[in-house]
Amino acid sequence: MKKKSVLGDVIKFVLIFFILTIVWLFVFAAINNDPSSVDYEPFPGASFVFAFITTLIWVSLSNYNYLQQSKQSVDAAYHNIKAQIDKRDALLEKANGIVSGYMRHEEAVYSSRKELDYTNIAILVESYPELKANQSVMELLKQIDACENEVALRKETYNNLVNQFNSTIHSFPVNLVSNMFRFNDALYYDKRKELEK
Repeated sequence: MKKKSVLGDVIKFVLIFFILTIVWLFVFAAINNDPSSVDYEPFPGASFVFAFITTLIWVSLSNYNYLQQSKQSVDAAYHNIKAQIDKRDALLEKANGIVSGYMRHEEAVYSSRKELDYTNIAILVESYPELKANQSVMELLKQIDACENEVALRKETYNNLVNQFNSTIHSFPVNLVSNMFRFNDALYYDKRKELEK
């Protein structure tokens, strides 16, 4: 998501206000029943008042939509991490099966899948030359390593999106909308993972 700037928001507000003031003048002129009257507004400054109210509504809805998009980006990034972790776990399970097959005669067979992570598998492969020579095991290790790197990258992306979202909901003038619609801080990856346990 593109980061919002306060100056950009102020410029947009002024431009929208100016355009809507002209629009309201045309609206009042169109509904004026007295063609001889020079004053089209129902009361002095009505076009400014209506333009200001309309601009506030417009900017509020625009900021609300921006916050919703940012929130969806944060959630999508989190679910992308979970999908990558599931892929990694499937690869680890596959590697566990291959390594266990080679080590059936050894007492050091890992009974728990959780104990057998990428680091332990890499150490076992180094310890057993026949495993190291097996091309499918080496390819699996490369895939697991790539998955680990992708998970780390996605966690970093997620945390950056969370930081941007949290900064946005606390910055003026977006904080007026975020408070009105009760947008809460998004949780960084480690805290969100703890809450889901």
